[in-house]
Amino acid sequence: MTDLYSETHALYCSDSHPLYEVPTDEMAEDDLRHSAWVHRGYWNQQKQKTLDLSDLDRFVHKIEAQLMLVLSGAYIGLLPEHLATLFEAQGRLRRLPYTWANYACTMQIVTRSGAVPKVNQLFISILRAQYA
Repeated sequence: MTDLYSETHALYCSDSHPLYEVPTDEMAEDDLRHSAWVHRGYWNQQKQKTLDLSDLDRFVHKIEAQLMLVLSGAYIGLLPEHLATLFEAQGRLRRLPYTWANYACTMQIVTRSGAVPKVNQLFISILRAQYA
């Protein structure tokens, strides 16, 4: 197993969500607790234990599905910063000011033990070089 890079996730809402227009200094953590969240079902149990879940929350298994639900305005959610950047620039997403919710996910290369085919070795070396 080889670490490649860390992908930072931050909390976002869309321009049609009620929190979008709330000034940062007027936003309260209770506003987040009363909002429906969309979570990723495959996140480890440690991360899920840090979240206060409600009956309004939904779980997805693809980041694209999570993005669509956040963009719908019905949910807030943790999205990779690199994915949200374009939508922020367009004014369609707002990064919410709560860093306690942020999450960093380490992207890794995982291979079987034993002999690795040459084409896989080449692919792995290219990936390592890209993120070194």
